[in-house]
Amino acid sequence: NLIKAAELNYSFKDKSQISYIINLLIEEKKYSIIEKLYLQAINIDPQDVSLYTSLAATYAKMENKEKAIEYAQKAAELDPDIEEAAKEFINLVENEQWEAVPD
Repeated sequence: NLIKAAELNYSFKDKSQISYIINLLIEEKKYSIIEKLYLQAINIDPQDVSLYTSLAATYAKMENKEKAIEYAQKAAELDPDIEEAAKEFINLVENEQWEAVPD
């Protein structure tokens, strides 16, 4: 089973498979596993801005302020069009408004 493989730190090579597993894990709020999967996906496709924004949100759900801000800033660097949204997200994180961060 894919979730068990993710829990055992299996290294996936397919970004769509990783996304599928993440969607299953979000319902269970298994953010530490989701974090590892997003990092794997970023290694596969380092130009995919959505991976950085999703990882930033994951870190916010884990209440990891520093990492949430870091990955939001990386996303904005890759895509300046999301800079305003990244600033709004960072503001939520800096004010520890964790419940306002979407899954």
